Amino acid sequence: MEQLPVPRTRACAVDKAAEQLRHGSRVVRDLQRRLQNSMEAFRESLRAKSAEMQQRHAEMWQDRQGELQGYAEDFQRRLEELKASQRREADHVQQSTEQSVLQMRRMHEAEMSSWQMQALNRRSERIHRLEHEFAEERRLKEQAAQNAEHELAQVQKDLLDFKASYRLVDQQVDSLRGTLEEMRRRAHQAQKDADQAFEEANQAEANIATLAQDIAMLEVRRGSDSPTAVLPPKPPKPKPPRAPGLTEELREAIASHKHLEAELAQLEAQLGDLEDELAEKDKTVEILEVETEEERLRTHRLQARILQLEQALS
Repeated sequence: MEQLPVPRTRACAVDKAAEQLRHGSRVVRDLQRRLQNSMEAFRESLRAKSAEMQQRHAEMWQDRQGELQGYAEDFQRRLEELKASQRREADHVQQSTEQSVLQMRRMHEAEMSSWQMQALNRRSERIHRLEHEFAEERRLKEQAAQNAEHELAQVQKDLLDFKASYRLVDQQVDSLRGTLEEMRRRAHQAQKDADQAFEEANQAEANIATLAQDIAMLEVRRGSDSPTAVLPPKPPKPKPPRAPGLTEELREAIASHKHLEAELAQLEAQLGDLEDELAEKDKTVEILEVETEEERLRTHRLQARILQLEQALS
């Protein structure tokens, strides 16, 4: 009894659910139909709006094309006017440039002519100044060359005189050397004579000593014969005899020998000084000859330069 209501309740619930499902299906179909209708209406409105937009776009495109055509015509007109104005300005600038160039060319030609005149004046003045300086320098060089030639001639003359005096002094030195040799020979001979005299004096002194001993022995013998006899004192040692003439001659020879040696040394010193002076004179002559040659070369160059300047001026 208690199990029967359960299936009825379940069937009622199923029926109720099926009813609700059918109702929901009808609602969904209704909604789907409405949605399709609204979609169709929306599509129709979209088609209308699209056609309207295309029509408006075509109208706007035509309007914009007209405006652009007007703008292009206006721009072309302004461009033509700008080109015309630029051409006029370019012509004006070209004319003004040509006038400026012509004026500058005239000014440049005038300045160039004035500069050329100034350059020619300066060149002529410089040429005159150089000619004057060259003439003055040539005069000075010629005068210096003449002075050098005169000095060279004077030096050559002095050199010849010095050579003559040198030969004379050389002859005097040779004669003095011969005299000195003669005096040396005489002094040597006097020395030999003095040595021989000294030997003879020593021999005489020895003889005198021997005689003194003999006399002493005789005195001793004589005293022995007389007992009261007193021995005589020993005689003094005799001095060796001197040869006054020979000694004086020897002294004079020695003194003259020393004097000649001193004179010979002095003459040799003078001869060395003269030889040094002669060497210096030779060097001076060589230097003067070189300077004279240089002056001649300079004079030749100056003459060549004068000829070149004369040819350039002519």
